[in-house]
Amino acid sequence: VAQQLKNYLDNNVKESNVLVPELSQILQTFLDQVKCQQSFQTELLELVVLLLLQTYELTHWMRKLTAGTTLVYLMKQLPKQMDQFHQKIRLTLQQELTNRKRETRDITGQVLGLLNETEFSALLQAVKFTETDQFELRESMAMICGFRLREQFDPRCLDVIRQNFNYKNPADIANQNYVYWYSIRALLRCYLNKVYKVEVYQLAQQMFGISEMKMRKSAAEVAALYFSTTQQGFKEMLLMINELKTVEYEKITSKEEQYRIHTKLLSLSYAVQILTQTHISYKINVYQIQQDENVEMMKGLCELYQKVPYQFNGEKSLDGLLKAALIIATLPQPEQVRELMDRSETMCLDGAINASVYMQRFFQQSTESYKLHLLMLNFYPIQAIKIMAIRAFNYATLQREEINVNKIDFSFVKEDDLVNFVVQKTQSSSDIKFACLKMLIYYIENVNQTLQQKNILLLQNQLLNLLKDKKSSKAAAMVLSAYPALQNEQILKLAEQKFTSQDECAPWLALFFAKTQNVKMCQYVLLYSFDAINLQFEPARRAAPLAAQYFDQEVFIQTLKEIDPNFINGASRLLFSLKYQCEKEIQSCLEVLFEVFQENSDVFFEELQNVFINYFQAAAGNLVDVDNYELKTDSKVEFDPQSDKTASVLTKLSHLSEVKRIEDFLTLKNTKITKEIRELTEEMMWQTDVQQEIKLLVMGALLNVKEELPCKIEFDVKKNEVFDFNKING
Repeated sequence: VAQQLKNYLDNNVKESNVLVPELSQILQTFLDQVKCQQSFQTELLELVVLLLLQTYELTHWMRKLTAGTTLVYLMKQLPKQMDQFHQKIRLTLQQELTNRKRETRDITGQVLGLLNETEFSALLQAVKFTETDQFELRESMAMICGFRLREQFDPRCLDVIRQNFNYKNPADIANQNYVYWYSIRALLRCYLNKVYKVEVYQLAQQMFGISEMKMRKSAAEVAALYFSTTQQGFKEMLLMINELKTVEYEKITSKEEQYRIHTKLLSLSYAVQILTQTHISYKINVYQIQQDENVEMMKGLCELYQKVPYQFNGEKSLDGLLKAALIIATLPQPEQVRELMDRSETMCLDGAINASVYMQRFFQQSTESYKLHLLMLNFYPIQAIKIMAIRAFNYATLQREEINVNKIDFSFVKEDDLVNFVVQKTQSSSDIKFACLKMLIYYIENVNQTLQQKNILLLQNQLLNLLKDKKSSKAAAMVLSAYPALQNEQILKLAEQKFTSQDECAPWLALFFAKTQNVKMCQYVLLYSFDAINLQFEPARRAAPLAAQYFDQEVFIQTLKEIDPNFINGASRLLFSLKYQCEKEIQSCLEVLFEVFQENSDVFFEELQNVFINYFQAAAGNLVDVDNYELKTDSKVEFDPQSDKTASVLTKLSHLSEVKRIEDFLTLKNTKITKEIRELTEEMMWQTDVQQEIKLLVMGALLNVKEELPCKIEFDVKKNEVFDFNKING
């Protein structure tokens, strides 16, 4: 097999972006046999190494990765036999230190990190850093030093890392940070080799003030391993706690100093986890602290936690960061977790949820005192918080049985408590308001569809205030659309103003008015829903078939005469749909609509005029003479006035070969809509390559459904998170 591979490589095989299948097959057979060997004759081993180096010189990064992993295997399994080939390996792989592919640099670092003393010294002699270095070279050297420190402590590696920490590249901050990160990870590998040198900890401290979170976390892990494994390290930890207790946090304005403090607090939390054998990544032999030392540590951490502020000076995005970093170190009681969860700062919520998961997992702590908070955060708009909250909320259930990811358990909370919680929390930040109201909507739609009158009154007062606030009006409108019984005279009046002025919350108010069965407002809803701009809003689409039940020709005509002209963009499209899909009587409406259009034609864009007239002609036929109406441009979309031909014309224009049942939608007449068609409707609405006019006609075809269309199906994070969580628990 080796000879077959040699012959193939000697024939100057050429690969670029595409791997040659024949070579892949030969290589796979060759590598399988190499890894099966316990020992090699010298001549055969020499041939094997030669072939691996030849493979490494091929262009494609996958070939380099394959050859590199095999070299690592041989250098670890046969260190004495491989020693004679280290020079050849160094000279070949040294050329890859500046390779642009990070995967190639990674495997190169693994191989060169295993070089013997002579060749590693030669490598360090050959590589000299300058101010104009490419970041790839420094990153590669950090990898090499990391893999070497994982096997043995070498002070020269610390020198390389120290030089990397002084590297500056203002023109490419992202890759400069990668150099720092790989250098910090190299220090971490040194401690994983159980060599707990103080100089490694001191070197990591240089990165405590870096702005990148992942680098601060790695630096904190280095410090935590030092604190938790040696007596001297533990003493350093106690000194750090006492030092941080004396800091005047309100006077700190430097971002670098704020980041430095955050890293120190993180290192304390990680150290406590390692000392208590509750850190997921580090199950190692730790320093056996005495009882009095443990008391001193925990007392100091609790006092420090009280001293640390919630807010940073002038840096809103960092509010709560310090509390979140330290809370786990205190092994918090439920009251502490709830106190942090009561805050509105995102970092506080993140810290509280992490603390909840940690305390449930390792100390079987109850979440009873803050379970409603966790439930509310299941609906939080920021996905990272939402995912962790779902995990924390379902932790106890996950230990016993598989949860129903489509149904949330509200059995632990009474209606009064839920409503009071929502009213209280909707006075908080916009994200908290949103989460609370989404939770309330879920509760109403899935758990309790009839609220007590006293709770309705409480919610009405709060919803009125939220509807007045521009930042909260959308969330309030969502609640009203889910439970119209929450309306009162004041809410109704304000909702009408916001809807007719096409406020940001108008799509949800359209659904609300469609459910209130208010005949006049239903005419507005129909007009609003058939405006092409509003089609993108799911609630408006869901509102249309509900509002169509209350179409009234006389009220519609009066509405046309009263409303803002901008509201009639979709009027001809709507009347077309009502005539052919719902078989409504619309002649008088068409006459009035054309009069209104002529009076206000200056408010329409040219393209809108064309679309309007074409729909109008298709619906009106010879009823109204529009032949003399001069269009400024040729119409881009033509409609046949014969309804039975409209579907085929639209199908040709749509360019939608993948939507097989478009004609089914456009020719629906008094037919009970099937689940399959409903699902395909919603799927089609969200396809970006579907012509907008087709979508509007599809919605028109569904006006006779007389029920609310299904919501857009959102990705359910709970399924994946439950899987991941079980996987973590082994």
